[in-house]
Amino acid sequence: MPLPSPQGAPVVVLLGPVGVGKSLLATALAGLPPSNRIFKVGDSAQAVTLEAVCHRCRWFGRASEEELVLVDPPGVGDGEKDTTRLAQVVRLLRDLGSVSLFVVVLNSEQPRIGSVLENLLRLMEECFGRRFWRHVALVFTRYYTDARSARRRGSKTKDMLRDEFSMALATQFPHSQQERTLAADPFPSYFVDSEAAINNELPEAERAAALMELERLSVFARASPCLPTGTDDNTSVGSSTARGREPDTEQECSEDHFATGSWVEIHGLVGTPSLNGMRALVVEFQSQRHRYTVELSNGSRKLIHAKNLQSITETMTDPPEAPHLASGMYCSISGLSGATHLNGQKCLVVSRKDGRYEVQLLDGSLKSIKPVNLTPLPKPPVGERVTVKNAIEGAMVQRGLDWIWNDQDGGDGCVGRIQAIEGDWACVQWNSGRANKYRIGADGSCDLIYVDEFKHENACRKALQRGKSHVEPRHLSRTFAYLHGTRCANVDFFDIRDEVCQAVGGCKHGQRVQVKGMQAVAIGVATLPSPLPHLAQKLEMFFHVERAEGAGIFDEADGIQMRVVGRQRVREAKRPIGTNNQELMEVAKMVKPSFQYMWGPNSYLGMTLERFDVRDEVCVKVGGFKHGQLVKVADKVAVVIGVRLMRGIPKLFFHLDGKPGSGTFDDLSTQQIVLVGTRKVEETADDFLEEPALSPEVEALAGKLECTFSFPLGNPFSKPARFDIRDNVCRAVGGFCHGQVVSDGDGDKAVVVGVKKSDGRPRLFFRAEGNRGAGRFNPYHLYRKELRVVGKQKLQEVSPSDPIFHRPEEGARMEKLLEALLAGAKRSQQRTPPFSAQWLTK
Repeated sequence: MPLPSPQGAPVVVLLGPVGVGKSLLATALAGLPPSNRIFKVGDSAQAVTLEAVCHRCRWFGRASEEELVLVDPPGVGDGEKDTTRLAQVVRLLRDLGSVSLFVVVLNSEQPRIGSVLENLLRLMEECFGRRFWRHVALVFTRYYTDARSARRRGSKTKDMLRDEFSMALATQFPHSQQERTLAADPFPSYFVDSEAAINNELPEAERAAALMELERLSVFARASPCLPTGTDDNTSVGSSTARGREPDTEQECSEDHFATGSWVEIHGLVGTPSLNGMRALVVEFQSQRHRYTVELSNGSRKLIHAKNLQSITETMTDPPEAPHLASGMYCSISGLSGATHLNGQKCLVVSRKDGRYEVQLLDGSLKSIKPVNLTPLPKPPVGERVTVKNAIEGAMVQRGLDWIWNDQDGGDGCVGRIQAIEGDWACVQWNSGRANKYRIGADGSCDLIYVDEFKHENACRKALQRGKSHVEPRHLSRTFAYLHGTRCANVDFFDIRDEVCQAVGGCKHGQRVQVKGMQAVAIGVATLPSPLPHLAQKLEMFFHVERAEGAGIFDEADGIQMRVVGRQRVREAKRPIGTNNQELMEVAKMVKPSFQYMWGPNSYLGMTLERFDVRDEVCVKVGGFKHGQLVKVADKVAVVIGVRLMRGIPKLFFHLDGKPGSGTFDDLSTQQIVLVGTRKVEETADDFLEEPALSPEVEALAGKLECTFSFPLGNPFSKPARFDIRDNVCRAVGGFCHGQVVSDGDGDKAVVVGVKKSDGRPRLFFRAEGNRGAGRFNPYHLYRKELRVVGKQKLQEVSPSDPIFHRPEEGARMEKLLEALLAGAKRSQQRTPPFSAQWLTK
């Protein structure tokens, strides 16, 4: 709720789209700590400020400084709620009555007038007239002053940034140039590193530069005249009054009709009809603004025109009693004038005592709050599917039974919050760092179920208290994007909260540590990829060592000696923008597979022939590349094959050089893919996987084998067997000779043993490096293409009486067990054939 401006204090309004750093800038101007609850700072591209924040404070939090009112409007640019949020901004500014300075906040690394900022500025001009431009200043955030950032900017100076953006504004908004004192001058501009202004651990030079810019901005704001913004509540946007016309002082509010301390009832408001019928206490009459300041029962104050107030004749000493709140209800806290950091927080009603309610916050703390400061919220039906009818914005959710989106949520049990409802789809920001749209009725499916957020937060706190071994992926809140992998890195998200980093890794995000004679920077906590789908993911603390491409882990992290030697700023990586799930489902209806190709990226085991849609328009919509294009993925080269449906979702498939077949990536947006050329892709023949018929030469040898060489067969439980090791026989059957050492594309080695019959035909057997007994590659006619001779090794015969052989019955039992495990692995590989895309420090 907005607070009235103190007499003579400037009102500073921050304008800008989501993610440019408005809340961090406000935190610096108010001199608040980074973890304050007034201006909520987020690391994602989703809006964190969902309601307007209007905070009375002193410049930079210094008691010796003058007062100001900082206004941080709700974030816009991330959903259909923008219209409602923009209307809220206008109502807020009307209620304030005047504004000294509108600060247009821009990201200095990507300064541009996008559609969101353009609409916001156009609305301000329409509502407050062309004079609005006389009260505009530009602040370029994330203007880092360290040497590396200066080199990255190159020759682009502050003046160039200021002039370019001023010219862009003049082009789109002609009045912006006409209304300035000197039309040729650019806008007053300031270049700020807000983080340096509030982080005492950053270098003093960076902090001094940031604070100096903020001081310059404060001087300009204090000297700026006020722009009247108060209008009649029943005046529509676009009318003459809404465009900033001064009120007629002879007809409007010329007398003090209502005594200070009297009770009035609000009526006839069109802009904020929710206030109609409310009773309020008259605080004062502001003649300059021609409005009454009235205090509502929840403690908030509003500026209201006299025509929208009606006297209450009966004597009242207390405002009407708030409705009874039952235990277990969800509420929102508002209207607190003392503990303002609690305003806007969600709480759970525990009990009522002495006219107040004891409520539990999400951090587990208990507070005693008056009924008038609690607003009931809809309580999600925990465990039920999220549908169009019961969807609640802001509620916590996790994947449900209809889920088809792999691990977009971070894995089973991970949670997120509904950011917006768009028809039969819900926009969800996951704690894994990613965001996307999910079905809440589309195609008859519901991907999400509700979660008890208070139980979830409580479980997270307990896990952190118990230590690293109890912390699971679902307990993380991964908000920081950074390169994952010491080489060939891809973008991932990390949890950088101090309590999480210390519980898992023993240090904090951004700390420089000395480990094994080298220095590294602590990045945050993330998951290590599991080698098998059914194994749980492991959490580790990641560090960036000098000259490494991205973050990795140390060997035996629990036992290493680590010493903190300092702290530094860590630059966030560019956030990946994934394909919209809703758009993917529309593309799925277009997919027409026609091109036959091999599917199975990691092994010939389980490989099948599948058909792909290779049309350019389909491939580009799904993955951004065309069939036959040659791309570089990390340090590997791949050719684009086409699109096929996986569980109803269209996926773009690639064939990596050196891999047996095509595969896909779980999240293409996190990979660093570069187009390097084109390559013709041949369609795979129908008989590609079929074992070829025996040649006449091999058929002739089949009945004349001389199996004289005794050697173990099978691994790890071997049995005695005999092989034909004659060179002409081995070459005819498998292309290699007894004793030759061969290597495959991955560098794995094996030595040729000899030939024996298996499944009714002669086959060449090998002993893989590290194995006890011999085995064969299947399907060998495909594996043979990857094998090359790299050496020679003499094999010693092993007598059937050697003690290494187990009892036959035990060997047979173990063979059946291994066959069952092999079949399970094959089925798993057919279901999920992802590439291995993580390279970590070992």
